[in-house]
Amino acid sequence: MRLKSLTTLNTFLLIAICLALGLTLWWSERELQRPYQLMDRYLGLSQRFEHQVAGNVRDYLAGGNALRHSAAMQALDGLATDLTALPSQFADRLRPSLEQLNHFTATELLAAGKLAGDPQGLLLQAEREMAGTLSRLHQYAAQTTQVAASRYQTPLFEAGRQLLRLSHARGKLVSSGQDELAADVEQALQALSKEAARLDSLPLLDITSEQRTGASAFAALLDLGDQQQEQVSEDQGVAPKRELLSLIKRYPAELQRTRELIRQRSELMASSEQKIAALQRALAELEPVIRAEHGRIQVEVRLIQGTICAATC
Repeated sequence: MRLKSLTTLNTFLLIAICLALGLTLWWSERELQRPYQLMDRYLGLSQRFEHQVAGNVRDYLAGGNALRHSAAMQALDGLATDLTALPSQFADRLRPSLEQLNHFTATELLAAGKLAGDPQGLLLQAEREMAGTLSRLHQYAAQTTQVAASRYQTPLFEAGRQLLRLSHARGKLVSSGQDELAADVEQALQALSKEAARLDSLPLLDITSEQRTGASAFAALLDLGDQQQEQVSEDQGVAPKRELLSLIKRYPAELQRTRELIRQRSELMASSEQKIAALQRALAELEPVIRAEHGRIQVEVRLIQGTICAATC
């Protein structure tokens, strides 16, 4: 009877040991999966941030495409949701930087669309129009063999040279963003203005173009050929000279607007990079912490496994 009871007790003990070992193995497998799942979530956050957030923010600043901004906002909302899957001690390290970037993207970055694109478009257009007026003046002087026409050649050549110099100086200023290069632009503009004044002071060559007034045009439309048509004659050199002086006069204001646009854009890009870099640093600083947690969990599991095995033996 006593032997039977002892056998029954040993059987129950063996069953209990087997259950304990099975539960320990099941718990160990679950606990060992935690660090790998944690690392997967961390790597997923890092990759989504780099490709879906940082990439779209930079593309939006470069081109002003509203779809890029929308994609960046959606990616940030997704990161905020994924952050809740991390343990609080890890999520709290990322949340401040993520919230700052989210607020910046929704406010300041959204207003940056008007700053995107080529900021020197107005200056390029003005320079093209100046080149066009110089070409018209060259054609104007070439229409006659008068001695006065030869006086146009030197200032036209110098004006073209100074316009080319102005274009190069403007290009360097815009590409570098260095304000000290604005002095080169101003010097080239002053030299061009001087040549334009020389051209304006030259005598007209009496090459006129007839322009009908509204009354004469109406009469021509009604085929009233017997009526006297009023015509206005203007020398062909008047309009291009006037346009060239006007373009040069407007250029400094357009240059100032372009410089201000470049400054605002540079500040916004620098601010964007700072916000992105802050979150990148937070992610980078989190990696060794997660790896340390990975090692701690492994040591803890092995220790408990060893304790259970020692107890059962």
